Amino acid sequence: MPDSDSSIYLDLEPTTARPSGPVVLLFIDSWGVAPLSDGNAFTGLNLNNLNKFLDNYPVAILAASGTPGERYQLLGAKGKLTALISEAGLKQRRLSESEATPFLEAYFLNGRSDLMAGESREIVSSLAGNRQEDFEEAAQVLVKKLIKAIKKGEDDFIVLSLSSLDLASESGDLEKSKEILKAFDLWLKKIVDTLFKYRGTLILTSAYGRAEALLNPSSGLVQTSITNNPVPFLIISQAHVGQTIGSDLLSEDLSLLSPSADLRDLAPTVLTLLNIKIPGDFPGESLL
Repeated sequence: MPDSDSSIYLDLEPTTARPSGPVVLLFIDSWGVAPLSDGNAFTGLNLNNLNKFLDNYPVAILAASGTPGERYQLLGAKGKLTALISEAGLKQRRLSESEATPFLEAYFLNGRSDLMAGESREIVSSLAGNRQEDFEEAAQVLVKKLIKAIKKGEDDFIVLSLSSLDLASESGDLEKSKEILKAFDLWLKKIVDTLFKYRGTLILTSAYGRAEALLNPSSGLVQTSITNNPVPFLIISQAHVGQTIGSDLLSEDLSLLSPSADLRDLAPTVLTLLNIKIPGDFPGESLL
Protein backbone atom coordinates (compact mmCIF):
# COMPACT_ATOMS: atom_id res chain seq x y z
CA MET A 1 0.00 0.00 0.00
CA PRO A 2 1.41 3.46 -0.84
CA ASP A 3 2.66 5.55 2.04
CA SER A 4 0.07 8.21 1.20
CA ASP A 5 -2.62 5.84 2.47
CA SER A 6 -1.06 5.54 5.90
CA SER A 7 -3.22 8.38 7.23
CA ILE A 8 -6.20 6.06 7.01
CA TYR A 9 -4.74 4.05 9.84
CA LEU A 10 -2.48 6.34 11.82
CA ASP A 11 -3.72 9.95 11.88
CA LEU A 12 -6.64 9.21 14.17
CA GLU A 13 -7.68 10.65 17.50
CA PRO A 14 -7.63 7.83 20.09
CA THR A 15 -10.79 7.50 22.15
CA THR A 16 -11.55 5.78 25.42
CA ALA A 17 -15.25 5.09 24.87
CA ARG A 18 -16.53 1.92 23.25
CA PRO A 19 -16.74 2.48 19.49
CA SER A 20 -20.22 2.97 18.09
CA GLY A 21 -19.62 0.33 15.44
CA PRO A 22 -19.52 -3.42 15.98
CA VAL A 23 -16.81 -5.59 17.41
CA VAL A 24 -15.82 -8.00 14.63
CA LEU A 25 -14.05 -11.26 15.49
CA LEU A 26 -12.27 -12.59 12.42
CA PHE A 27 -10.88 -16.14 12.47
CA ILE A 28 -8.13 -16.95 9.96
CA ASP A 29 -7.51 -20.57 10.91
CA SER A 30 -4.23 -22.27 9.96
CA TRP A 31 -2.39 -19.02 10.75
CA GLY A 32 0.22 -20.09 13.26
CA VAL A 33 3.36 -18.26 14.33
CA ALA A 34 6.73 -19.79 13.49
CA PRO A 35 10.09 -18.62 12.07
CA LEU A 36 10.12 -18.07 8.32
CA SER A 37 11.14 -21.15 6.36
CA ASP A 38 10.59 -22.88 3.02
CA GLY A 39 7.46 -24.53 4.40
CA ASN A 40 5.99 -21.35 5.90
CA ALA A 41 3.36 -19.83 3.60
CA PHE A 42 4.24 -16.36 4.93
CA THR A 43 7.84 -16.60 3.68
CA GLY A 44 8.63 -14.15 0.89
CA LEU A 45 5.27 -12.36 1.05
CA ASN A 46 4.96 -8.59 1.37
CA LEU A 47 1.66 -8.19 3.20
CA ASN A 48 1.68 -4.41 3.36
CA ASN A 49 -1.66 -3.88 5.07
CA LEU A 50 -1.19 -6.56 7.70
CA ASN A 51 2.31 -5.30 8.46
CA LYS A 52 1.07 -1.74 8.98
CA PHE A 53 -1.52 -2.99 11.44
CA LEU A 54 1.05 -5.08 13.29
CA ASP A 55 3.26 -2.03 13.58
CA ASN A 56 0.59 0.27 14.99
CA TYR A 57 -2.00 -1.71 16.94
CA PRO A 58 -1.95 -4.04 19.96
CA VAL A 59 -0.66 -7.51 19.17
CA ALA A 60 -0.14 -10.54 21.37
CA ILE A 61 0.86 -14.13 20.82
CA LEU A 62 -1.47 -16.76 22.25
CA ALA A 63 -0.37 -20.21 23.38
CA ALA A 64 -2.52 -22.82 21.63
CA SER A 65 -2.82 -26.58 22.05
CA GLY A 66 -5.39 -29.35 21.96
CA THR A 67 -7.72 -30.55 19.23
CA PRO A 68 -9.43 -27.95 17.02
CA GLY A 69 -12.67 -28.59 18.91
CA GLU A 70 -11.05 -28.08 22.30
CA ARG A 71 -9.53 -24.84 21.09
CA TYR A 72 -12.83 -23.47 19.82
CA GLN A 73 -14.48 -24.36 23.11
CA LEU A 74 -11.88 -22.20 24.86
CA LEU A 75 -12.34 -19.36 22.38
CA GLY A 76 -16.08 -19.33 22.91
CA ALA A 77 -15.76 -20.19 26.64
CA LYS A 78 -17.98 -23.23 25.94
CA GLY A 79 -20.81 -21.18 24.51
CA LYS A 80 -20.97 -18.66 27.35
CA LEU A 81 -19.59 -15.76 25.29
CA THR A 82 -22.50 -15.59 22.85
CA ALA A 83 -24.99 -16.31 25.67
CA LEU A 84 -23.74 -13.34 27.70
CA ILE A 85 -23.93 -11.08 24.66
CA SER A 86 -27.53 -12.12 24.07
CA GLU A 87 -28.42 -11.65 27.75
CA ALA A 88 -26.98 -8.13 27.58
CA GLY A 89 -29.54 -7.29 24.91
CA LEU A 90 -26.95 -6.87 22.15
CA LYS A 91 -27.28 -8.09 18.59
CA GLN A 92 -24.82 -10.53 17.09
CA ARG A 93 -24.24 -12.17 13.72
CA ARG A 94 -22.25 -15.21 12.54
CA LEU A 95 -20.83 -15.40 9.02
CA SER A 96 -19.19 -18.62 7.89
CA GLU A 97 -18.59 -21.02 5.05
CA SER A 98 -20.63 -24.20 4.95
CA GLU A 99 -17.70 -26.39 5.98
CA ALA A 100 -16.96 -24.30 9.07
CA THR A 101 -20.53 -23.82 10.30
CA PRO A 102 -21.09 -27.26 11.92
CA PHE A 103 -17.70 -26.95 13.61
CA LEU A 104 -18.48 -23.50 14.99
CA GLU A 105 -21.83 -24.65 16.33
CA ALA A 106 -20.43 -27.85 17.84
CA TYR A 107 -17.54 -26.19 19.65
CA PHE A 108 -17.53 -22.36 19.66
CA LEU A 109 -21.23 -22.45 20.58
CA ASN A 110 -20.80 -25.66 22.61
CA GLY A 111 -23.33 -27.68 20.62
CA ARG A 112 -25.95 -24.98 20.17
CA SER A 113 -27.46 -24.64 16.69
CA ASP A 114 -30.58 -22.62 17.51
CA LEU A 115 -30.60 -18.82 17.43
CA MET A 116 -30.82 -16.81 20.64
CA ALA A 117 -32.48 -13.43 21.03
CA GLY A 118 -30.73 -10.84 18.87
CA GLU A 119 -28.69 -13.44 16.98
CA SER A 120 -28.55 -14.10 13.23
CA ARG A 121 -26.36 -16.15 10.91
CA GLU A 122 -25.43 -16.33 7.24
CA ILE A 123 -23.82 -19.34 5.60
CA VAL A 124 -22.04 -19.39 2.24
CA SER A 125 -21.37 -22.66 0.45
CA SER A 126 -17.70 -23.40 -0.23
CA LEU A 127 -18.41 -26.56 -2.25
CA ALA A 128 -20.48 -25.38 -5.19
CA GLY A 129 -18.04 -26.71 -7.77
CA ASN A 130 -14.30 -27.17 -7.93
CA ARG A 131 -13.18 -27.06 -4.30
CA GLN A 132 -9.78 -25.47 -4.91
CA GLU A 133 -11.37 -22.55 -6.78
CA ASP A 134 -14.61 -22.10 -4.88
CA PHE A 135 -13.34 -21.69 -1.32
CA GLU A 136 -11.55 -18.46 -2.22
CA GLU A 137 -14.67 -17.18 -3.96
CA ALA A 138 -16.74 -18.06 -0.87
CA ALA A 139 -14.37 -15.98 1.25
CA GLN A 140 -14.88 -12.99 -1.04
CA VAL A 141 -18.66 -13.34 -0.68
CA LEU A 142 -18.35 -13.47 3.12
CA VAL A 143 -16.18 -10.35 3.20
CA LYS A 144 -18.81 -8.52 1.15
CA LYS A 145 -21.53 -9.70 3.56
CA LEU A 146 -19.44 -8.50 6.49
CA ILE A 147 -18.94 -5.06 4.98
CA LYS A 148 -22.67 -4.84 4.23
CA ALA A 149 -23.51 -5.79 7.83
CA ILE A 150 -21.11 -3.17 9.23
CA LYS A 151 -22.66 -0.45 7.05
CA LYS A 152 -26.18 -1.52 8.02
CA GLY A 153 -25.26 -0.88 11.65
CA GLU A 154 -27.62 -3.36 13.32
CA ASP A 155 -25.07 -5.67 14.97
CA ASP A 156 -22.93 -5.17 18.06
CA PHE A 157 -20.83 -8.31 17.58
CA ILE A 158 -20.00 -10.17 14.37
CA VAL A 159 -18.07 -13.43 14.07
CA LEU A 160 -16.56 -14.15 10.66
CA SER A 161 -14.79 -17.43 9.98
CA LEU A 162 -12.78 -17.46 6.75
CA SER A 163 -11.80 -21.02 5.86
CA SER A 164 -9.91 -20.41 2.62
CA LEU A 165 -6.40 -20.52 4.12
CA ASP A 166 -7.34 -23.53 6.22
CA LEU A 167 -8.68 -25.45 3.20
CA ALA A 168 -5.64 -24.62 1.06
CA SER A 169 -3.13 -25.60 3.73
CA GLU A 170 -5.11 -28.73 4.62
CA SER A 171 -4.60 -29.84 1.01
CA GLY A 172 -0.86 -29.18 1.33
CA ASP A 173 -0.88 -26.58 -1.42
CA LEU A 174 1.80 -24.10 -0.40
CA GLU A 175 1.47 -21.84 -3.44
CA LYS A 176 -2.32 -21.66 -3.12
CA SER A 177 -1.89 -20.78 0.55
CA LYS A 178 0.40 -17.91 -0.45
CA GLU A 179 -2.14 -16.67 -3.00
CA ILE A 180 -4.88 -16.67 -0.39
CA LEU A 181 -2.69 -14.76 2.08
CA LYS A 182 -2.10 -12.07 -0.53
CA ALA A 183 -5.84 -11.89 -1.20
CA PHE A 184 -6.50 -11.78 2.54
CA ASP A 185 -4.21 -8.75 2.86
CA LEU A 186 -6.45 -6.88 0.40
CA TRP A 187 -9.65 -8.07 2.12
CA LEU A 188 -8.23 -6.92 5.44
CA LYS A 189 -7.80 -3.36 4.19
CA LYS A 190 -11.40 -3.26 2.94
CA ILE A 191 -12.71 -4.56 6.26
CA VAL A 192 -10.69 -2.10 8.34
CA ASP A 193 -11.52 0.85 6.07
CA THR A 194 -15.23 0.13 6.59
CA LEU A 195 -14.93 -0.47 10.32
CA PHE A 196 -13.09 2.81 10.83
CA LYS A 197 -15.83 4.74 9.04
CA TYR A 198 -18.29 3.31 11.57
CA ARG A 199 -15.87 3.39 14.53
CA GLY A 200 -15.82 -0.36 14.95
CA THR A 201 -13.18 -2.76 16.25
CA LEU A 202 -11.55 -5.76 14.59
CA ILE A 203 -10.10 -8.71 16.50
CA LEU A 204 -7.94 -10.84 14.24
CA THR A 205 -6.88 -14.29 15.41
CA SER A 206 -6.73 -18.02 14.71
CA ALA A 207 -7.53 -21.20 16.62
CA TYR A 208 -4.57 -23.17 15.29
CA GLY A 209 -1.66 -23.14 12.90
CA ARG A 210 -0.88 -25.19 9.82
CA ALA A 211 0.07 -22.85 6.98
CA GLU A 212 3.31 -21.92 8.75
CA ALA A 213 4.61 -25.52 8.65
CA LEU A 214 3.59 -27.16 5.38
CA LEU A 215 6.93 -28.88 4.79
CA ASN A 216 8.64 -31.27 7.16
CA PRO A 217 11.98 -29.59 7.97
CA SER A 218 13.83 -32.92 7.99
CA SER A 219 12.40 -34.70 4.96
CA GLY A 220 11.07 -31.78 2.94
CA LEU A 221 7.82 -33.69 2.45
CA VAL A 222 4.43 -32.01 2.63
CA GLN A 223 2.74 -32.13 6.04
CA THR A 224 -0.80 -30.96 6.69
CA SER A 225 -1.44 -31.58 10.38
CA ILE A 226 -2.46 -28.70 12.61
CA THR A 227 0.38 -27.46 14.79
CA ASN A 228 0.83 -26.52 18.42
CA ASN A 229 2.55 -23.29 17.43
CA PRO A 230 1.15 -20.15 19.05
CA VAL A 231 -1.32 -18.00 17.15
CA PRO A 232 -1.59 -14.23 16.65
CA PHE A 233 -4.05 -11.91 18.36
CA LEU A 234 -4.47 -8.38 17.01
CA ILE A 235 -6.88 -5.58 17.97
CA ILE A 236 -7.45 -2.89 15.34
CA SER A 237 -9.53 0.17 16.21
CA GLN A 238 -9.28 3.93 16.47
CA ALA A 239 -9.34 3.57 20.25
CA HIS A 240 -6.20 1.41 20.29
CA VAL A 241 -3.77 3.21 17.98
CA GLY A 242 -0.26 2.95 19.41
CA GLN A 243 -1.30 0.81 22.38
CA THR A 244 0.30 -2.49 23.32
CA ILE A 245 -0.77 -5.74 24.94
CA GLY A 246 1.78 -8.31 25.94
CA SER A 247 5.18 -7.36 24.50
CA ASP A 248 6.10 -4.64 22.03
CA LEU A 249 6.58 -5.90 18.48
CA LEU A 250 9.98 -4.66 17.33
CA SER A 251 9.74 -6.16 13.84
CA GLU A 252 7.11 -7.73 11.59
CA ASP A 253 8.36 -11.22 12.54
CA LEU A 254 5.79 -12.44 15.06
CA SER A 255 7.93 -15.46 15.89
CA LEU A 256 10.26 -13.16 17.84
CA LEU A 257 7.52 -12.70 20.45
CA SER A 258 6.85 -15.19 23.23
CA PRO A 259 3.25 -16.10 24.12
CA SER A 260 1.87 -13.68 26.71
CA ALA A 261 -1.65 -15.15 26.90
CA ASP A 262 -3.63 -18.11 25.61
CA LEU A 263 -6.87 -18.92 23.81
CA ARG A 264 -8.93 -18.60 27.00
CA ASP A 265 -8.25 -14.86 27.06
CA LEU A 266 -10.13 -14.08 23.84
CA ALA A 267 -13.69 -14.31 25.21
CA PRO A 268 -13.15 -12.02 28.23
CA THR A 269 -11.41 -9.52 25.95
CA VAL A 270 -14.48 -9.47 23.69
CA LEU A 271 -16.70 -8.90 26.72
CA THR A 272 -14.51 -5.98 27.78
CA LEU A 273 -14.81 -4.38 24.34
CA LEU A 274 -18.59 -4.77 24.52
CA ASN A 275 -18.75 -3.31 28.05
CA ILE A 276 -20.23 -6.53 29.43
CA LYS A 277 -19.28 -7.50 32.97
CA ILE A 278 -17.08 -10.61 33.07
CA PRO A 279 -18.52 -13.25 35.45
CA GLY A 280 -16.25 -14.19 38.33
CA ASP A 281 -16.04 -17.84 37.24
CA PHE A 282 -15.33 -17.01 33.59
CA PRO A 283 -12.12 -18.63 32.30
CA GLY A 284 -9.19 -16.51 31.17
CA GLU A 285 -8.47 -12.81 31.60
CA SER A 286 -9.16 -9.79 29.46
CA LEU A 287 -6.10 -8.51 27.62
CA LEU A 288 -7.35 -4.93 27.96
